[in-house]
Amino acid sequence: MSDFDDALEILGVTEAEIFESEADRIDDAVDKKADQVMNKWRSRSPEDSGDYKDKFQTRPLHDPEGRPVTRITNMSRHAHIVEYGSDKQHAHGVRAKIAEDFGNEGRYIVEGAE
Repeated sequence: MSDFDDALEILGVTEAEIFESEADRIDDAVDKKADQVMNKWRSRSPEDSGDYKDKFQTRPLHDPEGRPVTRITNMSRHAHIVEYGSDKQHAHGVRAKIAEDFGNEGRYIVEGAE
């Protein structure tokens, strides 16, 4: 049992009860963090055509433990090339740099069309 679980037990509440009672505040905090990540990602994006910078989308989801997260996706047709490069284009690695800037909290950031 983790320290967090111990604290919840002492308080007599469950994680699910917290999510239920504080859902609006939690969703607002997740949305605010997603906006911060997306704005920083945009600000560090290459601007050759502007297509990559203009193709960000967000989608609210839940992680495997049921916690709210927001997926930020770049829907540009060349997002994978921008991120990882090709034989004709160097890799920019923007997603990885942004995840690092946010303490690797960006593990749900995904680039490219799904």
